[in-house]
Amino acid sequence: MAMDRRDPADERVDVVPTTATRAQWDAFAQECGSSFWSARRGHRMWQWKFHARYRTRLLDILVTRGGERYKVGQCAVGIGRRFRVFSDGVQLRRGYQTVWPSAMAGLLAELGPGRYVYGSFWSTEAPREAGLAGLRSVETVMSRPLAVEVVESARWASWEAYAKAVSKNIARNIRKASAQKPGLTLSVRNGLRSLGHVPLLLPLRASMYARKSVWFSGTRAFGNYVVRVISLPRYVATHVAWSGRTPVAAISTVSFGGNLYYTDGGSSRALPGGGWTLVMRVLEDHWRATPTGRFMLGYTDLVADFPEGRWISPVRYRQDCRGSAIRTSIVVFDYRLASSAPRPIPNLLLERTVPAFEGIAEQPRELQRCGPRGRDRQPAADKGCEVDGADANKRSEQPAEAEAG
Repeated sequence: MAMDRRDPADERVDVVPTTATRAQWDAFAQECGSSFWSARRGHRMWQWKFHARYRTRLLDILVTRGGERYKVGQCAVGIGRRFRVFSDGVQLRRGYQTVWPSAMAGLLAELGPGRYVYGSFWSTEAPREAGLAGLRSVETVMSRPLAVEVVESARWASWEAYAKAVSKNIARNIRKASAQKPGLTLSVRNGLRSLGHVPLLLPLRASMYARKSVWFSGTRAFGNYVVRVISLPRYVATHVAWSGRTPVAAISTVSFGGNLYYTDGGSSRALPGGGWTLVMRVLEDHWRATPTGRFMLGYTDLVADFPEGRWISPVRYRQDCRGSAIRTSIVVFDYRLASSAPRPIPNLLLERTVPAFEGIAEQPRELQRCGPRGRDRQPAADKGCEVDGADANKRSEQPAEAEAG
């Protein structure tokens, strides 16, 4: 039941251990618009980026008002030896964002002193540096500003309007694929059955990265697939495009709430345009099933800010998709740590995507036509100009799909 938020004077916020079942927890997370890293079993994929051993606290945020008590939020926090890590962040029901400072204060009081990490690569929560600065006994250590790039269905009147708005490069590639014989057929596997597509997906990704001269670890990728599928069997899928009996493109996705997350993919040269044909078909299917949903493309580091409503991705295929950007961040902060002794910084906070967003003025035309200046400034972006499938172009030590879990 929704509460009247107009007069919060008599409101009390409490933090208590959750009583939710796994299904109830996941349903609430999806209602809040949180990412799959906030799922009951999905949160561990984010935790493992910081510590191998930890214990999990699953907490509910309750608001009492007028004698009635309501659950308005929840969060999962991994307590490790060095860090205390929020999985994604605090998940608040829509309309209750003003509760965040009180909820965070209550959570920290419950969890105790330590070095905390807040936010994630897939979070669409607004940056929380200012909110943390307003809390007692909290000191921000560092943050990593990010833009989560998405295709938002609500920006266009219909799928047909969006399909006309994407770049001519996409349309040209799809025409190439449709002209080939035999034509393309598409297959999808959901849940545990998607593991059967991994022997197809890994060689396609390896082939694509080899064409771009980008390092790729099949062993690491295989491990990510297995962990993701076992953790999120209700939400994962693999999609493969075939030319006759030959797989020519494949992508892996996670569907959580109204969002479809592109986690990784690859394509071969066997059928030009096969990759884009597959991506657009998957996007169209999601669009028609969830007209107000989002297709989540990935994340990019923000070296510079961008004006509201104006975004030009430094990654070519995301430009072609007409993606927009949502600001977020990952923040490291200390709570009630009096000692000045040196403490570790998570390696993840020190990494950067290549290319990163360096400002509107520096980017557009060179990247759009892959001219010499674009190649000199952002070599990974240049490699993306020959992309047939859709894959994030990151430096080898931090490919986007490795961070996608």
